Amino acid sequence: MSLNVTYSVIFSRARPNVIAIEASITPSANIDGTVTDLLDGRSALRTSVNTKGLNTTNSSTIYSSVHPNGLANITAWVISGTNFSNPYTNLSSRAEATGSYVSTNDSTIGQTFNISLREGQTATFYKYVGVASNDKFPDAQFQAQQAQAIAQEDGWATLLSEHISAWDEILTKDSVDDFTDSVTGELPDSADVEVLQIASVANTFYLLQNLQPDGSGLNDNSISVGGLYSDSYAGLVFWDADYWMSPGLNLAFPGYAKQISNFRLKQHPQALANAAFNNYSNGSSLYSWTSGRYGNCTGTGPCVDYEYHLNYDIANNLLQQYNTTKNDTWFNNGPRQVIESTAVMTSHLLQYNASTKSYYLHNATDPDEYANNVNNTAFTIASAAKLLTGANWLRLEQGLSINETWSDQAANIAFPTAPSNITLEYLGMNDSVAVKQADVVLLTYPLDYANNYTAEKKLLDLDYVSPP
Repeated sequence: MSLNVTYSVIFSRARPNVIAIEASITPSANIDGTVTDLLDGRSALRTSVNTKGLNTTNSSTIYSSVHPNGLANITAWVISGTNFSNPYTNLSSRAEATGSYVSTNDSTIGQTFNISLREGQTATFYKYVGVASNDKFPDAQFQAQQAQAIAQEDGWATLLSEHISAWDEILTKDSVDDFTDSVTGELPDSADVEVLQIASVANTFYLLQNLQPDGSGLNDNSISVGGLYSDSYAGLVFWDADYWMSPGLNLAFPGYAKQISNFRLKQHPQALANAAFNNYSNGSSLYSWTSGRYGNCTGTGPCVDYEYHLNYDIANNLLQQYNTTKNDTWFNNGPRQVIESTAVMTSHLLQYNASTKSYYLHNATDPDEYANNVNNTAFTIASAAKLLTGANWLRLEQGLSINETWSDQAANIAFPTAPSNITLEYLGMNDSVAVKQADVVLLTYPLDYANNYTAEKKLLDLDYVSPP
């Protein structure tokens, strides 16, 4: 026999605490079995169980709650309820799920029901989930319970309709690239263009799915690597969010882009503490390479002798948001201070070389992570120079005099160059090294570095690093 199974999931755009699932099964012959509502603890990585169980006062819900490892005061709740009210489910057969398909993780819990499916007849099952943690909701258990109960009461059709409407309001046609013909409204007969059109919508959707709007109180945790779909890099935040995800959002969705900058603003006090701990000049800030809950310097998130460019990526994004929104109230209450403290740190970091009459950066790593602990990393020192120039521009905007040291440093960085006039990633680089990822070409885009970096030089560098 065969089973025709369809499965739909909503991460509700309208209700941030709700997930809903619809599953339908059509058998080719009569069959008896079970249907299980499962909360699989294998997805709750780096956590310890708080409590779990079947709700005895509500015959359709199960619950599981966990703490992040070492943080017993932080609790996240997941409450799942079912609507299996169809002619094929024996609701009185409810029992705790057991069997080989139920993981042995401490936080796993499931409920199972007996079903009797009939040939050619479709049985539909609904699952409604409420999720909350006391990071954002003081009574997370109540919030999750309430969200779940209301979602189950309202039902799938209501949730789906409002979910679609919410996305229609956000992901409008003019917010994504349009490759259709302006006259016919049709895509050209080209597979490449079709892929571009799909990607322009899908990429925007996947980014926005990770973001909550400005003013929601839920938008200060940036976007982790892989977003909602992956636990890669333990869910930590890298430079990718500030440098690659944010620019398009800044232009088309500035209210949602704030989630990326809000995360850095929230951790700015820790960045100041990181710099002080490492004996940087007073007023300096140093962001950790990877950031999670705290943003402190760790083994995977070093603050010194590594990828200093993160600090400039963060500052660059804040400047870009300011230039896009011209929101002085927002900018003067956090972003401006981040940029200023980054400039103070940079002036401390760059060291003057009397023999070359230029400023050097020692012991760093550029985006090409195959090259560690090297000097004068091109992308980083170019980013530093742009930051110092931007910081002085902000001083002039405030009616203050420029910082002459910053100006001198920005104009006199030591840009490593080969005899062939090709820009080196770092001082001493040779032509036999393997390069992990784009590095020097980032000077052109998105950094748009222009000080003594001509169009001819940019093309020369691009030709050199491009694959044959």
